[in-house]
Amino acid sequence: DGSNMVATDDHLFVAMEDHCVVFDGQTGVRLKDLEIPEDVRGKIQDWGYVAAVDNEQLIGSSVNPGAHYLGDDGEWYETAAQKDIAKVTSNSLFSTNTYTGETQWVYENGVLINSSIAIADGRIYFIESRNEAASESTSGRLLDEIAKDQYLVALDAATGKKLWEKPFDFSRCRYVTYMTHSKDTLLITGTDSDSVFHSYAFDARDGAELWTHQAKELKGHHTGQLAHPTIVGDRVYFNKHTYVLRTGEVLGVHNFDWHGCGVM
Repeated sequence: DGSNMVATDDHLFVAMEDHCVVFDGQTGVRLKDLEIPEDVRGKIQDWGYVAAVDNEQLIGSSVNPGAHYLGDDGEWYETAAQKDIAKVTSNSLFSTNTYTGETQWVYENGVLINSSIAIADGRIYFIESRNEAASESTSGRLLDEIAKDQYLVALDAATGKKLWEKPFDFSRCRYVTYMTHSKDTLLITGTDSDSVFHSYAFDARDGAELWTHQAKELKGHHTGQLAHPTIVGDRVYFNKHTYVLRTGEVLGVHNFDWHGCGVM
């Protein structure tokens, strides 16, 4: 899942239940509550994903109640049991003007994987499942249902218009599914039930496939299978590997000691 807070130059936004609280960034004064769009809110939804594109545009999503993982409730994510690795999913994505509260657009089609949502260069990218069983489920955490009929989708952030879509099977990213963007490249990573990392790179401009790679999880310790890639310049540092972002060329595999819960 993603965080329930995001800040801009002017505001702090905190998603809570079916709304998002807006605080003045300089004083902490509670200014207003932004609501889920009415046609979505009528389905009894909570506010899920939250991100700011700029000072005026807030991107949100609607999730079925009970979808969020709550660390304070002692939820843990270490085993491969469905209760630990089911994905937090959204039924819609929407854009709200942060100053007026006006809904700018709503996208509803399949079921979105929240940890795959990435925003960059005026576009919003995500993986969604159009499997009927996923759409009909009342749970906000899905696993097998969203592993079918998957699409990589790009929207125009300003209008919500679909720019392109690409059917693709990301089902090997069962344990976790992440998407990262840099330099016109989308990088999707995740692990399967045997803790093997699968990486897929696409051209962010049109969805063209660039490269794929797989490698056994190398941390060999707590949380290793949950790793997220780190991109610096045109290099990807991931699972003790160094890759060229655009081509997937492996420049090195590094045998350093890495213990503890920390991420790179």
